[in-house]
Amino acid sequence: MTFERPEAWWLAALAVPIVVLHLHLRRRRRVEVSSLELWRGLVPDRAGRGGLRQVRDALALAMLLAALVALTASAAGPVTGAAASEPRRLAIVVDRSVTMNTRMPDGQRRIDRAVALAVAAVRRLGPKDELTVWSATSTPFVAVEPTTGRPGARELAALLDPTLEPSGVALATRLAIRAAPGVAKRPATVLVLTDPIGAATLTASSPAEVGVEVGVIDADRVPANASIIALDIDLDDPARALVRVAVTDGAPSARSVVLSRGTAELARAVLTFDADRRATAAMPLGAAASAGGLVEVRLEPSDDFSEDDSARMMLPVVKALAVAVVAESPSPFLVEALRAMPGVVDPARTTLVAPGAPASAFDGIDVVVADGAAEPAGRPALVFGGGARVVEQPLLWGVGSHPVLMGVDLSPLRIESAALVDPAPGETTIVSSAAGAVGVAGERGGVRRVVLGFRPDASTLPLEAAFPLLVRNAVRWLGTRPEAPRFVVAGEPASGADGAVVPYPAPGGPYALLRLSGAGTTVRWTPPREFRLSPLKAIAGPSAQGIVASLPDRSDDVDSRVRHAPRLAALGAALLVLGALLLGKRRAAATAAPPSTGTVWATSTREAERSTLP
Repeated sequence: MTFERPEAWWLAALAVPIVVLHLHLRRRRRVEVSSLELWRGLVPDRAGRGGLRQVRDALALAMLLAALVALTASAAGPVTGAAASEPRRLAIVVDRSVTMNTRMPDGQRRIDRAVALAVAAVRRLGPKDELTVWSATSTPFVAVEPTTGRPGARELAALLDPTLEPSGVALATRLAIRAAPGVAKRPATVLVLTDPIGAATLTASSPAEVGVEVGVIDADRVPANASIIALDIDLDDPARALVRVAVTDGAPSARSVVLSRGTAELARAVLTFDADRRATAAMPLGAAASAGGLVEVRLEPSDDFSEDDSARMMLPVVKALAVAVVAESPSPFLVEALRAMPGVVDPARTTLVAPGAPASAFDGIDVVVADGAAEPAGRPALVFGGGARVVEQPLLWGVGSHPVLMGVDLSPLRIESAALVDPAPGETTIVSSAAGAVGVAGERGGVRRVVLGFRPDASTLPLEAAFPLLVRNAVRWLGTRPEAPRFVVAGEPASGADGAVVPYPAPGGPYALLRLSGAGTTVRWTPPREFRLSPLKAIAGPSAQGIVASLPDRSDDVDSRVRHAPRLAALGAALLVLGALLLGKRRAAATAAPPSTGTVWATSTREAERSTLP
C-alpha cells in the first residue's frame, strides 16, 4: 500500500490533546459541602460504584481515537495496486519501395513480413500509448495519423500495399523522428522496418527523447534476381521477338524464357548468360505475327523479385487495309504512294469515290483519304486541304512524337499556302507554323482522324522521301483500333480496353509501369541495368524480428490502483458519531465520604455546581 499524501499523517498528533482532555474530564475534585444528608437523598445508592461507567468512558475515548486514525489515513490517500507508466509514442516507418517486393526463401515478400512485424509491435503498446505509421515511398506520407486506436492486420496491409517506387525510407525516418515527441515532448520510439538497401541510406540522428530502432528484413541474404530488360520485334525478321535478360543480383542460374499468347505457348528457350551476365533469345511468334494480340514472355522458374520476370507486348493485326480516296481528281503522287505500300494498303480494295457519295459507298472501307474534299462521318480519315483560314508560305515543323510523324522530316518542305486547322476536343497538333496549327490528329467519338491543311500538289512534300512515309504512317495509325495500340511508350498516355493507362514512377531512371485497365492487360516496367535489389555485399544489421521482440511489452500496462480514502472517511465519520453519543450519555456520579469529613467527590463540573445547593 502506498500513500498519495503521506504528510497528512501529522494529523495523528491530535490524539495527544484528545487523551489529555479526556483524563482531565475524568479527574475527581474534592468539594466542601455543608451537609451530606441532601446528597445521600439525591445520589442513587449504586452511583459510581460499578465499572460500567469506566468501560463506557474508555470505549468513547477509543472510538474518538479510532475516528482520528481513520480520518487521518483517509487524508493521506491510501492506494493499493500499481499505476500505469507514462504514455509513450511509437512511430513505425514501413519501407514500401520496389525492393520490398522481393520474395524470401519461405515465399513471403519482404513487405508482408514488414506488415506482420508492424502488427506485432502495435500489440505490444500500452492502452494509452500513441501510434503513428509512416509510408516510406519516394514521397513519404502518414498512413495512420497519431491515434490511441489499434489498427488490425488487414487494415495495415491495405494501407501498406507494395509499390514500384524508389525507397524514401531515409526521408521518412527523418520526418518521423522530428514529429515523434509531439508538442508534449513525450518519450517516443521510431521503429524502421526496411531491407538492406533502405538500411544503407539511414544516417539520421535523433534527439534524446526519441529512440530509433532499425529492423532489417532479410538482412543476411543477397537475393537472386534476373530481369527481362527488353522485349521487342526483330526488325530484321518481324515474325520473331527478341528477349533480353540480365542478372541483377546473385549468381546466374539455369533459367528459361517462355513466350505465350493467351493460354497457348508459342516458344521456349534456355538462356545462356555471357560475361556481362546478360542473355538474348530470339523467339518465333508463329501465327501471332499475323493474327496480332497480346503476347507475354516470362522467366521460369520465378525468382525473388517476380515483378520483372514477365513482360507483355501488343502485336498489331497485320492485314492490308481497304482504302477509299475521295477526290474530284486525286493527286497522282498520292495514288502512287498508296500503290507503293501493298503490305499496308490492299490494291484490290482501293477505290476512288466521288465527293458527296452516299454512305453505302464506304461499306467495307477501313480508311478514307480525302484530297481536297469533305470526308464521310464515322470513318477513320486522312484529310488533305482542310481548314478555312489560309496562310501564305508558312514555315512548318513537327510537334511532339506522334506516330503519324515517326521518321518524317518536315524541314525541307516548301509550301505556297496552307490552311490553319483548329484542334477539336480530343485532337492534338502534330504540324505547326508561326500562325497556328497546320496539322492535327486525334479521335472524335471513338473514330480517328488526321487533318493536314495543305494538298500534296500545293507543296514540295511529294518530292521528298518523307511523303510516302507520312501517308503510310497515317493510314496505318488510322487503321489500328484504339484499344489495340501498336506500341506504348513508357510514361506517356495511352488507352486500353476499358480506360487509360496509369503510369507509376520507377527507380533508376525514366522507366514506368503502365497498367492498362480491363482484362489484366499490362505493359510491365523492367528495371534498367544498374538497378539492384540489394547490395552485392549483404549489410550486417539487427534483424527486424529481434528488434520488435526487444520492444517493451506494455499491453498489460494498465492503472490498477484502488483508492481507499472514501471508505476510511466514512468509517471515521461513523466512529466519531458513536463516540459523541457515548460522551453524551455520561451520567452524573458522586461518591459520599464518611460523615465526619463533610466532603464529596464530584466527577464533573455540573456535580460541583449542584454541590453548592442548600
